[in-house]
Amino acid sequence: MSEPQRINGEQALARGAIRAGVRVVAGYPGSPSTAVLTGLLSVADEHGIYVEWSVNEKVAFEVCWGAAISGLRSLLCVKGVGLNVALDTVMAVNLAGTRAGCVLVVGDDPSAYRSQNEQDSRLLGQFAELPMIEATHVADGCALMEYAFELSERIEMPVIMREVRSFAFTQVDIALPPAEAPPVKAPADVTLERAQRRWIASTSNVISRHRQLHEKLDGVEGEFSESAFNNVAGEGSVGILSAGFCGSKVDAVLGAMETPDGLARLDLATLLPMPRNVVVPFLAPLDRVLIVEEIEPYVETRVKAMAHDAGIDVDVCGKQSGHLPREGELLAAQIAEGIATFLGVTPPADLPITPFSAPPLKPSLVPPVSDGLCEGCPYDPTFRALGAALEGMGARGVIVADPGCAVRLMVPPLEMLDVKMAMGSCVGIAAGIARSNPAAHVIACPGDSGFFHSALLGLANAAYNRARMIVLVLDNLTTALSGCQPSPTTGRTAAGVEGAPLLPEKFADALNIDLVRVFDPADHAVTRKAFANALAHDDLSLLVMRSPCVLL
Repeated sequence: MSEPQRINGEQALARGAIRAGVRVVAGYPGSPSTAVLTGLLSVADEHGIYVEWSVNEKVAFEVCWGAAISGLRSLLCVKGVGLNVALDTVMAVNLAGTRAGCVLVVGDDPSAYRSQNEQDSRLLGQFAELPMIEATHVADGCALMEYAFELSERIEMPVIMREVRSFAFTQVDIALPPAEAPPVKAPADVTLERAQRRWIASTSNVISRHRQLHEKLDGVEGEFSESAFNNVAGEGSVGILSAGFCGSKVDAVLGAMETPDGLARLDLATLLPMPRNVVVPFLAPLDRVLIVEEIEPYVETRVKAMAHDAGIDVDVCGKQSGHLPREGELLAAQIAEGIATFLGVTPPADLPITPFSAPPLKPSLVPPVSDGLCEGCPYDPTFRALGAALEGMGARGVIVADPGCAVRLMVPPLEMLDVKMAMGSCVGIAAGIARSNPAAHVIACPGDSGFFHSALLGLANAAYNRARMIVLVLDNLTTALSGCQPSPTTGRTAAGVEGAPLLPEKFADALNIDLVRVFDPADHAVTRKAFANALAHDDLSLLVMRSPCVLL
């Protein structure tokens, strides 16, 4: 072991991936999960790891799985909403399995600090029927990641490693094992084996593979029943079951409380399949149990079912009973109030300062959305010119955008944003609005990263079906809001390798879009003319605003 050092949760996961011998890492920017990939990127050359920012999460997962079935351990890094994008391929791969270890780091964002929702990816893990684990403490992150790779490779299935924002940013002083990676496999050891159609998803093998999947999960549940990452402590007639990183939150709160004797604890890291042989014996002597988890009452519901099946008369409390809020991140004061109500004691007056004491401050690099656009942002002259062009026509535009800096258009002074949903969705949504409102001037505004993420497909659909609208690509040469990662329009990869930029306007000929304009908003005359031409055009138009983000 090394000397104790201060690390956060995502650094612990990255260290574990290095020690596990990961060789291919792919992802799409989004918090939490970004820092796992960037941490590995910083040592990629030293450890022989290939790292890429993919154009979207589905492609990133496909890159990882392709590497895994060829014999190289791989790691996917996406946030919770990114798993939605990858799910189409995941739902076929779960039946086919894998060869080398393939781990999916999925970062959930309770309270949606940096997301369009606060979805609970444990429910998607259950839907995909893949093993899912979540570290209860930052100190377990490294070892749990190593175990995830070992488990994945042994059972030949992808494994999901869930994390939440508070785990990602919590820092602890721990002695970690050295960042030593196993030897890189020789090229002769890395091959794709045809393996009797194993890698072919076909109706002919679905039932047999689904049966095999269930048999594997039964075996994993048995293994999880013996897992050292689950921790049972204390005895009594009342208990607290903490799922994943909520174990650390409960530790911090209980450390500041006067609690009665006879309190049993279970910190559960193995979330799916949930081990009955751990949960049921824990419940058996209890009269009441409080379930502490984020975000949905997933464990609470499963515990109720297990207690019923085992004939255990225990009062299961948690989100559904109102002891804990159903929505948002569980902050320290909320957990303290819930535990105090459950135990019939007084909540503590003072709680330790932790990353979950209060909502987080925004990173200093990117100002909060409420501050509007950054000073000097190229979006400002772009949308002022668009607003002036619409006003000159006596028209009101409908502005549809993607996640990213365009969300700042909803606050003063511009206040122009009408619709914003998921990454890449703005073009398809705008096409539907344009079809329903033929007289409206509908403008879809994907960013450069969002364009290649999935808005390009919306553009192809709009061109194919002759939608009358404007697609305005906001190319600021970076994925700004998630930390200024390179986008395809720079031609620069995650590793800094320079290449030819991929330019949205180059797709116009293939899609038969006849009005295409590229402009720098610093040139006011060209910008005004581009908008005037597009607004007067009775067909699909493609405009590209190209000017670097002021944070670069």
